[in-house]
Amino acid sequence: MNEIQCNFCNKILIDPVTLSCGHSFCLVCLRQIFKKDNICPSCQKPFGRPFKVNEEMKTRIQRLIDQQSKSTLINESNECIINIQPNSSLLSLPEYTILEIMKFDIKCGYLLALTCKKLNELFNRDSIWMDKVLSINPHFKHKIGASWKKEYFWLSSRRDCYIKGGINNYNVQTIFYSTNQIHLVQVINPFDILTVYDNQYLYEINLNNEINKIKLSGFHSISKIQRRANKLIILDNDTFYKYDILTQSILCSYTPHNKIITTLMNEHDFLITKHSILQINDDGTFTEAIFPNMDIVDAMFYNKNIVLIGKEMEKNCIHVIDTSGKCIKVFEFDDPITLVNGWRMVDNNNQLIYINKSVVYCGNQMWIPGEDTIKNNENYSTIKIKRMYHDIMICIHSNFIQINDKTFGIDIEPNDWYVDELNDRIILVDFNQRKALVVSFNDGVLFSIILASNSEIVRGFIFNLFEYKLYVILDKSVRVIQFGN
Repeated sequence: MNEIQCNFCNKILIDPVTLSCGHSFCLVCLRQIFKKDNICPSCQKPFGRPFKVNEEMKTRIQRLIDQQSKSTLINESNECIINIQPNSSLLSLPEYTILEIMKFDIKCGYLLALTCKKLNELFNRDSIWMDKVLSINPHFKHKIGASWKKEYFWLSSRRDCYIKGGINNYNVQTIFYSTNQIHLVQVINPFDILTVYDNQYLYEINLNNEINKIKLSGFHSISKIQRRANKLIILDNDTFYKYDILTQSILCSYTPHNKIITTLMNEHDFLITKHSILQINDDGTFTEAIFPNMDIVDAMFYNKNIVLIGKEMEKNCIHVIDTSGKCIKVFEFDDPITLVNGWRMVDNNNQLIYINKSVVYCGNQMWIPGEDTIKNNENYSTIKIKRMYHDIMICIHSNFIQINDKTFGIDIEPNDWYVDELNDRIILVDFNQRKALVVSFNDGVLFSIILASNSEIVRGFIFNLFEYKLYVILDKSVRVIQFGN
């Protein structure tokens, strides 16, 4: 069975492709693997294109499936003959109806019934519903003996109550408070963990509002924290640190000669300085790729490559670098370049720009990593939502919002926003007025929310779509607003 099983999805191989290392994968699975990395998941050996379907293996698999289907059909048919009972409902039908039914091949009817039975078993399999629940809330506390399916539908119905009830009322709760100023807020995963740092401790807040407190000793002015498993990467002043959470100790540190720009973390840990890329190991050893003629101002990951942004020989440029330090591609611009990591930014006309991936923005031009051409950014000057029958266009201004051909007045100047496409809503937030508006695509402003008192400073917000919670990050606390009852 293992010979005809995909080493990635653990299912029977479909359009099998055998790599040079001897491991076989479905063609679709192999394309997914290649998008992230070109390493075989089974033996960690590199592989490359083209992906050629192994026709001999495909034929052999189909032959085995056909043989298994025939033997199953014979066994099940014998069982049906032994247990056959008169069908009174069929005999009571009119004669012409019975004649029409008898025209169908009994094997087809049996196969259809068997398919329905298998689908019903799959639909009610507990593991499927467990995956659905945990994809919504990874920290969901399952009741022993309870059905995951029932808990999924309970979560869904509770969410509907939040959405409908939110128009009339909402509950506010402060879930975190610090005597120190909050200096750093990051989202490890928008549906998982929010991290808050107050110059003494790192606090991790999950969807159940549970807080994990991690003491960070020996640091003075942390500007960035990244986490993978039990390891942190920390930038403190001009020094790079690796920190072990379990032992609460520093694994290694490094102070480069050049100015630190940022850090990048995937399977490996990278430190980006003004003129170099360093891959730093846990024991403090490192490899370095130097770019003496380039002044790096920002960097990001794209798949297995690193995108460097900066100046080279007085020319604004982008360098696409592989992890060994080799330059793959170079783009040049006349205007200064900025990197937009995330979903929003403000253009020269103070309009919000909707961007669904990290992009490089330069004057009236925009480059999306992975593409070979530089695009005009006019297509990104409004919020675009693709629908089956019609697209939705949203343009946000200082005192009104335009949704397709409808215009709705608003009494705030939005600094940030979140689009709830599922319920045809957009949430607008004004940090200065400490106020949020929930706006329907069809009906305009549904209700407003006061986020903080006049003495508090709003630092940002995060929206949990499924449970309809709004997390508001203030200068010394984190507040959660739960819509509905």
